[in-house]
Amino acid sequence: MIRPLPQKPLTVRGKTLGGTKPLICIPLAKVIGVRPTRAVAQMAKMKAKKGEYPVK
Repeated sequence: MIRPLPQKPLTVRGKTLGGTKPLICIPLAKVIGVRPTRAVAQMAKMKAKKGEYPVK
C-alpha cells in the first residue's frame, strides 16, 4: 500500500527515475517514506497536474 503523499510542498532535486522525467525523485521519495518507483512517480505527477500535490 502506497502512503498518501504529504500536503506540504517539497522541492524536487536529485536524480529522476527511469527514462521519464517524473516530478518525484529519490531524495523526495525518501522524505515521503515510499520506494522511489515509477508508479509512485506517476502518481505524484498526476496529482501535481491536478494541483492536489504542490511541487516546487
